[in-house]
Amino acid sequence: MQLDALARQRDLNRDALARAQQTYDIETRRYQKGISGYLDVLLAETRLLEDRRSVARADTSLAVEHVRLIAALGGATNPGAQQ
Repeated sequence: MQLDALARQRDLNRDALARAQQTYDIETRRYQKGISGYLDVLLAETRLLEDRRSVARADTSLAVEHVRLIAALGGATNPGAQQ
């Protein structure tokens, strides 16, 4: 089912986002301690932003598919609509 696949992808994207956040936090601390350069922080931040975008896209795709399913089952896609 499309919804299951989208939900799995969203979960994978959220896991990747959590790892990217950890990496960014580590690289920021390393930079603050003088262990690594700022480029490492920027690269980690770039990955973090890309993963945030991926999560947003996955959430949007899943929401759209939920709306399509509701519409296909005869439900209203406008919460204020009369049935």
